Amino acid sequence: MTTTWLRVLPIFGLLLSLIACSSLAGTHPRGEISPRIFVGQKIPDLAFLDPKGNGIRLYPLLQNASKTVLVFYQGYWSSECQRQFADLRERFSDFKKQGAQIIGVSGDDPWRVEEFGRKIEKEHLVGAAEGQPIELPFLLFSDSSCAVIRKLGIAEEEKSGTGDHRGGSPSNPVHNWIARPTTILLDIKGTIRWVYIGKSAKDRPGADVILQVLAGWS
Repeated sequence: MTTTWLRVLPIFGLLLSLIACSSLAGTHPRGEISPRIFVGQKIPDLAFLDPKGNGIRLYPLLQNASKTVLVFYQGYWSSECQRQFADLRERFSDFKKQGAQIIGVSGDDPWRVEEFGRKIEKEHLVGAAEGQPIELPFLLFSDSSCAVIRKLGIAEEEKSGTGDHRGGSPSNPVHNWIARPTTILLDIKGTIRWVYIGKSAKDRPGADVILQVLAGWS
């Protein structure tokens, strides 16, 4: 009996090791992502929330312009995101000349999305007449469930201690995910023409780079 157990134990230990390795293979270190966005493919008809909390889908929005710049940003709290959209706002007339619209998406709650946009626009209109109505030239939507960024494979787990939140991410206290800064250029049919996925929070294409790519479209 003892001899039998001595033979079985090494096999049992090997099985436990294989199970452990299998479990580890399915996990990713914090900050690692597995993008599922490829040039030449059609992007899924993604679902967002507008600033009022109403559901809206991507494909009807694509019909509003021949080219769409879809920007996934981390959240209203990020100074890098604020600088990025300030840059896009400054060059908005150039995007319009290219026949392009700009759509921004973050994991912020819907009301935070509007707050972010108004902040960018206020800074752009410094020196404008007092009381001038603020109308955003670009569209901003919420992915507060983080379903979209996880579907596209650009969601990364937020490190604790960032922002002024308690639990979850700075954008949304319920979920612990934020988007890796990602810019996707789409045609009117939803075909992905160009993708830039940042390697860090600071790694994003400037307006000049995006405009250069748009200008090269046939």
